[in-house]
Amino acid sequence: MSLLTPPNFPDKRKGRAVVLGAGPTGLSTAWRLALHGWKVTVLEKEKELGGHGGTRHLHGYNVDDGPHKLYPQVEIAKEMIQHFVGDDLLTTSKKSMIYLNGKYIPFPFGIVDLFRGLGLLGGIRSGLSYTLGKVQKLRKGKTKTYTDYVISLYGRYPHELVFRQVAKKIWGNPDWLDVKLAETRIISPSLVDLLKSLFTGGIKNKPKLSADQFYYPRHGLRQLWEAMWSETVRHGGILHRSAQPTVVKRNGAKYTVDYLGKNGRKQSIVADVVVSTIPLRTLFSMTQPAPPINLEESIEGLNATSLLMLYVVVNAPRLLTANWIFYPESKYHFGRISEQKGFSEEMIPKDRTVLMVEIPFARREIQVMDRKRLLAETVAQLREVGVLKPKHTILDQFTAFDEAIYPKYDLAWKEKLDRILAYTDKQSGLYLNGRHGLFCYNNMDHSMEMGVMLADHIASGAKITDWKKAREHFYEYRIVD
Repeated sequence: MSLLTPPNFPDKRKGRAVVLGAGPTGLSTAWRLALHGWKVTVLEKEKELGGHGGTRHLHGYNVDDGPHKLYPQVEIAKEMIQHFVGDDLLTTSKKSMIYLNGKYIPFPFGIVDLFRGLGLLGGIRSGLSYTLGKVQKLRKGKTKTYTDYVISLYGRYPHELVFRQVAKKIWGNPDWLDVKLAETRIISPSLVDLLKSLFTGGIKNKPKLSADQFYYPRHGLRQLWEAMWSETVRHGGILHRSAQPTVVKRNGAKYTVDYLGKNGRKQSIVADVVVSTIPLRTLFSMTQPAPPINLEESIEGLNATSLLMLYVVVNAPRLLTANWIFYPESKYHFGRISEQKGFSEEMIPKDRTVLMVEIPFARREIQVMDRKRLLAETVAQLREVGVLKPKHTILDQFTAFDEAIYPKYDLAWKEKLDRILAYTDKQSGLYLNGRHGLFCYNNMDHSMEMGVMLADHIASGAKITDWKKAREHFYEYRIVD
């Protein structure tokens, strides 16, 4: 049986649900609930679907928030993607690179690439650092921080050279980040694994640590989300775009959700279930009754990094040979660049390309910098690293800003989240889900699975204890780049 066919639960439950947010999790939840026979309404504050994983139309171009790709890791998500996109689903061989010490090397890297990038002396220092890191791990025991994890895997020299700088760009000081963040984000070989590859034929680049291919819809991620929503509509789903929720009020066994529609007029929906995939602070700012005062510290204490996207339109068919390139060194404002054409050639005119430059807002100096200066220096740095050459003319440039896009797992994040979930689990009919709702670092296919799992739980009529157990799986996801 196809995974797209919902299970027929013995005690199947039906009702009315409101889903806050039309990102991958919200749309997947709504679609699956509609298949179960639920009356579903989705409230999305933007015009476009997909949240941070959507496609936007800016300055006449269809662009994503960076190199969004669909990895076929989760089986249900794989079936959904193939079902909704069909013949327009492109399969691309992945190629990524890292820029280090003035050189571009493949990523993930093999032993030859490592020594080419670091040089002989750097390679030797890495080997010595690796040995010292293992000794330090034996002395310290269990790793607790991002820094501990990286040093135990690579040693201090590679940590200072690459990983500390990356962490500071995206999340902040790695000494104050939980080990869970490193375990989730760093899927790379240790130096021993690299040395082993030298003698087992894996010299080039390909330890099986990341996907070799990725999916992408021919006409952008918008194509996937719109197709998913069209099928949801055929099963009775209702979507309100440009709708801003203002109140989520519990009345006995029901919830009343107030929102402002396109015309600014207040409207209300009464539902049995509310699924929130929006940021926790946003949700709790409008819940009635309000959460206890002693919960406010936990809500405010879960932080995520914002992202400034700079789009640069250039008079060239293509600029990059890789799908995306990482820039870990702190002297560069951006952490990663990509091209929209690296995912689908058909989204941008043939005689030009759109470079997507990601500038994380974790560092204080980036946050306070004058925006014009920041963008001017970023363009200058793109020329410095050879992405923009003298022959290239910038035809246009524009930006988009995304609030709270990268969850920051500090040393107390789990305790804060557990307190929040202990509270919401007692609010029968209120569910948190997705990257924002559950403060869970994941990929888009993970988000789709999360939506399906929650919808099946709701429709099954199972107890909250079953959902608590199911969602533990979400925090074992590993991010693949």
